[in-house]
Amino acid sequence: MTDVETSAPAPRSPARKTVEGGSRWKLRNWRLRTKLIAVLVVPAVTAIALGVLRASNELDRAQTFDDAAISVTATLDVVALVHDLQSERNLVVAFVAGGRQGDIGPMQGQIQRTNASLGRLQQAVQNVSTDRGDLLVRLRDRLGAIEAVRAAAMDSKYPDVGVFRSYTSLLETVLSTGAEFTASLVQPELSRLGAASLAIVEAKEFLGRQNAALTIAAQRDAFPPGFLDLTRAADASFYASVSNFRANADNAESQFFSDTFTGAEIDSRERIKLTAISRAERGLDLGLDRNELNASSRAASEALRKVEIALLDRLRTAAESAADDALANAWRDAVIVLLAVLAAMIVTFVVARSLLVPLRVLRRDALDVANRRLPETVQRILADPDPVEAAKNAVEPVPVFTRRRPASSPGPSTRCTTRPSGWRPSRRCCATTSTRSSSTCPAGRRPWSSASSP
Repeated sequence: MTDVETSAPAPRSPARKTVEGGSRWKLRNWRLRTKLIAVLVVPAVTAIALGVLRASNELDRAQTFDDAAISVTATLDVVALVHDLQSERNLVVAFVAGGRQGDIGPMQGQIQRTNASLGRLQQAVQNVSTDRGDLLVRLRDRLGAIEAVRAAAMDSKYPDVGVFRSYTSLLETVLSTGAEFTASLVQPELSRLGAASLAIVEAKEFLGRQNAALTIAAQRDAFPPGFLDLTRAADASFYASVSNFRANADNAESQFFSDTFTGAEIDSRERIKLTAISRAERGLDLGLDRNELNASSRAASEALRKVEIALLDRLRTAAESAADDALANAWRDAVIVLLAVLAAMIVTFVVARSLLVPLRVLRRDALDVANRRLPETVQRILADPDPVEAAKNAVEPVPVFTRRRPASSPGPSTRCTTRPSGWRPSRRCCATTSTRSSSTCPAGRRPWSSASSP
């Protein structure tokens, strides 16, 4: 019998050319863990960036609505000043048209209320830090002329028509400021409420102009030159403003206006106005009852004031609610993005660990099998008198398991298991194959030498 072959087979040429390592920064030289981190960090960073942008946009919207709420609060102060100036105009014009005689107590009380509204406007100038703050500063400076108008009305022979025009000029300045404040509202609902509120404020001013003109006409028993046309224009502008209000108001707001701006005093004022215009057109004396005119004019102005306050309060509530909702949405989006990123990082860590740990174990044990355990096992089997029995204690499998078999347990060698009938494996075949499967060599048979192999 020939000696058992123990010499190592001739080395084979490598299947592919070995590539030089090159720089450690090349993608092919990255560690698997680094590649996994790079692949998973990119979407995480993208999600964070998008979340930050979304939260930033929501915070900007919240700031916009907060500025709108501040603007609405300032508008309330401006509108209150408009109401007090309108009441003061009517009383001062009536006082001057009556020859500067009579009880000045109501007029002095109204002047004090107007000064209080000017003080609140001064505080609004200090509190408002938005871009519209300059409007309040210019309005405050412009209203400094009111003292000169009062002095001219009280201490000089300035005519009632001039006093009326001076007050109306000041009111136009205040109204233009309020219109600019409401025009800064960009959110649809706020813009709608702002337009409806502004229409009522303007309607109230045109009603006040009619009241002042009718007061002068009642004192003179005739319209001054140009005042009949002024009254007609103010009447047309009043109804145009009411139509504008109804175009912007919802059903509830329109119904509230109809329920509030009605009654016997409103009808009485309308009758007095139409009678005065009709008699003036026919060249007759007006014959107006000044007490009835003052009472009905005051009632009409107060009715519009109720609608005005209700709309502006609703506008302020809507602006504050929109600011709170936008801020809550910003924080909600930020928390959702943070939780999503944390969940993604946790999942990334778990998946990366489930991939890296088995690969690390496989690499370590594979190197150990190739460099130490496999050569030792082969030598032990070859040196054993009974290789088949010795092959039963082969190399232990690598402790990395797939769904079918351990990672180090490939199928039996095709070279040794596929054989013609009557063929028996050599000692080397049994020795090398036993590291893979102990069932390669038939049990109870002595292996043939490699020389007997076909």
